[in-house]
Amino acid sequence: VGHYYIGILVILCAETFVLSVSSFSSPVFKQMYSTSHSLSMEDPSSLQMREIVQYSRAFIPSICVSSIIKIIGLLPVFAWQEGWGQYGLMRALFFTAHSINCAVMKNILLVSHSALRKTFTKTFGICFIVHRRCQVKIVEDEVSKATDRHFDMLLESWK
Repeated sequence: VGHYYIGILVILCAETFVLSVSSFSSPVFKQMYSTSHSLSMEDPSSLQMREIVQYSRAFIPSICVSSIIKIIGLLPVFAWQEGWGQYGLMRALFFTAHSINCAVMKNILLVSHSALRKTFTKTFGICFIVHRRCQVKIVEDEVSKATDRHFDMLLESWK
């Protein structure tokens, strides 16, 4: 019976660590970007820093929400260990929390990251907009263009 509590504690510690590291890394990335922002727009390090900041703006909130949902998902396991519910119900609640986590994380990422949203719309947009498939237009923002330029420059330097 004790190994369940050890497992719950290990998962809780891991998720708490991920949550705290994610919470503290966003300001660090923003500070690094603001110091390198004075560099040229064509400078590869400036483009890379901008991509890191955009990435962290999208992924850090989703990681934090995921950690919170996973911590909440541990409650049914703990409740079952304490004898507060039936195994089947607690197992269903645990897996429901993880299913909700997957759906919520994907939606947060699609809302927060413009390049991911553009790729998703390009790939799956035709499934959602069948009757208007010819009218689907993807608007590129400056960060997406800068990212494409950055990777084009890297590709040229590797040739």
